[in-house]
Amino acid sequence: MIACPLVPVAMTLPGPGCVDLWRLSLSEGMHRPARARYLQWLGPQEQARYQTCVDLGWREQFLTGHGWLREVLARYLECEPARITLGQGPHGKPRLLGPQEPSLHFNLSHSQGWLVLAVSASPVGVDVEVHQPRDVQALCRRFFSVGEQRALSRTAPSRRLAYFYRLWTLREAWAKATGLGICQHWRQVRIARGHGTRKRSEQACWHLAASDCLDGYSLAVAGWSSRAMRIRTFVDTALAGYGLCRDNPRWLEHHPGDDETGHMRYTNQGVTL
Repeated sequence: MIACPLVPVAMTLPGPGCVDLWRLSLSEGMHRPARARYLQWLGPQEQARYQTCVDLGWREQFLTGHGWLREVLARYLECEPARITLGQGPHGKPRLLGPQEPSLHFNLSHSQGWLVLAVSASPVGVDVEVHQPRDVQALCRRFFSVGEQRALSRTAPSRRLAYFYRLWTLREAWAKATGLGICQHWRQVRIARGHGTRKRSEQACWHLAASDCLDGYSLAVAGWSSRAMRIRTFVDTALAGYGLCRDNPRWLEHHPGDDETGHMRYTNQGVTL
């Protein structure tokens, strides 16, 4: 990871095949001025969710996420964060409302101390998960394809949890990008290492990327594009002062309709900013 100069106030919308990935550490907590601003920016439905939640930790995370989301999106839209109105799509996926809606897509994820936001000019999804002990075999049988179940069983026990979370976050990112969420189609989508994938047309398809840039976490992004996905990563560690870093994630290509007779390609292609 290479540290770079501070990000300018205004951000240019990512071009075709490009995703801007923002990370925010919650380890230092939210400053009082930021909390006051964020509360003012919440819409009526967001206010209701915030006020009715009894879990104080969840309340703070919800407020930070929705306030920080507006701060970042305002950089691309060149407007005040308070003017950004959020709504939900047919399957509950958050989206922009108003004249800026068609021009910018985003997705937000959180997990124990980190918020992650993906911004793109086309549909996008992101997921981050902290590695916690789970019955990965049972979850794999329920949600993963037969090929993935076999791959997980062949993985060394010491690496099995990390491998499970990599597959899970890739799957979650794709589900969030499509807006479908966890559904019966999950077992029909195969995410596995492979080589020599059959040649495809240059039509747009889903591209998936995974990164191990956060120790003890799995992070994945899904984007819709006709070209290989490029990721620019921005880091905010104290709710102020955005810095730019570079990651080198592994890349996965997903083509709609893939099942047990098809497969995806796993490469180690670097990211050029």
